[in-house]
Amino acid sequence: MSSSDDNKIVSLSVGGRQFESSAQTLCRVENSYFCCLLSAPWKKDSERENERSIFIDRDGTYFDYILNFLRDGAAVVLPEAGAEPLKRLKQEAQYYGLSQLVDLIESRLEYSSITFAIGSSEFTALRNVWMRSEHSLFAQILRGEADAPLDHEGRYRIARDGSSFEHILRFLEHTDPSEAVADLTKICRSTYWRILSDADYYNLKELKELLKTIEIVKRTCDEMLTAECWKRLVKKPLNF
Repeated sequence: MSSSDDNKIVSLSVGGRQFESSAQTLCRVENSYFCCLLSAPWKKDSERENERSIFIDRDGTYFDYILNFLRDGAAVVLPEAGAEPLKRLKQEAQYYGLSQLVDLIESRLEYSSITFAIGSSEFTALRNVWMRSEHSLFAQILRGEADAPLDHEGRYRIARDGSSFEHILRFLEHTDPSEAVADLTKICRSTYWRILSDADYYNLKELKELLKTIEIVKRTCDEMLTAECWKRLVKKPLNF
């Protein structure tokens, strides 16, 4: 592309929203959608059509961030309004072939806070906590493999009793298996069965196995084991 082409102003209509940028900015990332768009064949076509605005059939909601990434690179300011805007921006970045922007978004997503509304209660944790058990319902929802309605505040809603969910979340937050075991040995019988039912519903296989192990051990003991005894029962990290 010549220097005169670099300075050329390109008008884009993205999903009906109008944007302008220089050809140099749009072609900053090699082999991206925009580089192909501004190739020599396109320039000839546009010249014949009197430089009309180019229509791109994509949602223009997050296109400002796409342009700002092309202008600022890794210093681009990403959306702060939660995980859903980031996921939608990632989808657009993938479409436009901007792999570095995709990587930036994935890094931000890993440490973004996500809220699940379980029944009438809300539970917030970092995305990497919800993703810790890769086959769980939470991980499937966040990967887009399972559906959960998003409310107007960006919370994922699950229609289930949340009265014992604090134990589920604490289990996901634990990286030390002895802490998870010590936590679960303090629960009463009715709570135990509710958590076991929840573990099955949320497809938390690791938690189900741990609960069943605790139950087997308890049945063989005449009295409650101390926390230190429980710690010795678990020799390896939870297999998340």
